[in-house]
Amino acid sequence: MTLIEAVAHVESGADPYAMRFEPALYDRRGPTAWQCSQREAIQRANHCDVATADMIACTSWGAYQLLGVNIYANGYTGAISDYANALQETEMRAFVQSWGAGFESLLDTEVDAIPSDRLLAFARRYNGPGDPQAYASALTSA
Repeated sequence: MTLIEAVAHVESGADPYAMRFEPALYDRRGPTAWQCSQREAIQRANHCDVATADMIACTSWGAYQLLGVNIYANGYTGAISDYANALQETEMRAFVQSWGAGFESLLDTEVDAIPSDRLLAFARRYNGPGDPQAYASALTSA
């Protein structure tokens, strides 16, 4: 299984329509949680009010469970419904490419062929610093 397939499997069971609201992020929302310009971009793209934009930003979307705030921070300008219906892999690749350090080239690599230090670095960057070893193990087991 390639890394991009493993991420989809671990994050959502590869369900392209999965959505998960992240209440901890929502509770921290405000000018310091993400840039006001991102909130405005979400409002423009989705023709919505601030409260709805905050909900979009604080929800993980699709097979890869990218946070709405990260989808728009990476330059996506369309409606979240378009992302959810068709553009997930394209945006996932763009998101990982935005990190630099060659992570994008790992996405089409079989997980068991990725050096453990690179997989751990990917896990830390993608899923956060909480327990990257557990996430890397989940990717390996997917």
